[in-house]
Amino acid sequence: MRMKFKFLLSVCALVFGLGVAHSVQAATVSFSIRSQDTLAVQNATVEIPLTGSVTITDSDGTDHTASNQSVLALLVSLDEPSEAFHISNLQYFSSFGSFYVKCITVTAVSREFCDNWQYAVNGNIPSVGMDQQTVLAGDTVWIFFGDNYRVRLSSQGVNTGEEFSVQAESYQYVSNTWASRIGVTAGVTRENPSDPFSPIEVLTSPVDEQGSATFQLASPGEYLVGVKEDFYFPTTQLSVGTPNTSGGFHSAPIPAQSAPFQSIVAQFDVQKAVRFLESQQKTDGSFGAPLFSDWAAVALGAQQEGTAIREKLKQYLLLAPSPGTLLTDAERRSMALMSLGINPGNGTSVDYIKEILDGSRF
Repeated sequence: MRMKFKFLLSVCALVFGLGVAHSVQAATVSFSIRSQDTLAVQNATVEIPLTGSVTITDSDGTDHTASNQSVLALLVSLDEPSEAFHISNLQYFSSFGSFYVKCITVTAVSREFCDNWQYAVNGNIPSVGMDQQTVLAGDTVWIFFGDNYRVRLSSQGVNTGEEFSVQAESYQYVSNTWASRIGVTAGVTRENPSDPFSPIEVLTSPVDEQGSATFQLASPGEYLVGVKEDFYFPTTQLSVGTPNTSGGFHSAPIPAQSAPFQSIVAQFDVQKAVRFLESQQKTDGSFGAPLFSDWAAVALGAQQEGTAIREKLKQYLLLAPSPGTLLTDAERRSMALMSLGINPGNGTSVDYIKEILDGSRF
């Protein structure tokens, strides 16, 4: 009986000991910090407190409370003993109730990087601040400086009517490389003087399986190119000029947006514009790309019926050449036909109105 009791005590002690050992085993996450081509911290192990909160002091000297398990709390705990980096500017916005990691100084390059720090947890980029995002044992955290996405142009300057390509890319922070980005819409915009956060869309196109889209622009000027799903941020600048006599690029910026609209109208010469269109018209009556042909039809709709340029374009559109594969292409073609007095429903072999209503082609 006594031996059996001792055996039970031994078993209980062993089980209790294992339980204690398991309960005190630290939960950890992996932290890496990259600033472009400098990997300041790689796979550092950081312990996660099981519960509670921590006081974090912002750069103004004010204390705030954050979860012990938040990305920011763990970054601060990693910062304290580290010589590889230092959070050099930490701001708190009471309007959002959240911190903003403004600047981190990277020791290896003796440089402070500000205003573009991003972070990812297990490969996903959260939509909240670092103090609002908590982590679990085994999670992988990357903190990196720079944009998540970008667009790359085949040329920063092209002529009107000249094709150029837009390559959508996403940043691979683990390898510091860029990869093709698919499933998004590339767009060409102009600055909106009334609202800098809502640019004026000029052209859009879904990217292909390689993350690329091709455009042509009919009007010279300064444009911005980006991704629609990112609300066109960040963007890349594009200059569109007119061909000079030697076949090179001639910059021709658009009139200043601040100029009164009336002064632009007063300087516009309709006859010169028509003569320019005549010089660009192809032998088949088109103006090259469907986009150019359709908008030329809208412009020439105001011209007197029977003029050569108008009739050649009208005969071309009566042949029902493809306007493109998007719903907006059919809508644009319908406007072009109506501008020339052609019924878009039954004036050609294609019923564009039916296609717009039922989406049969799109």
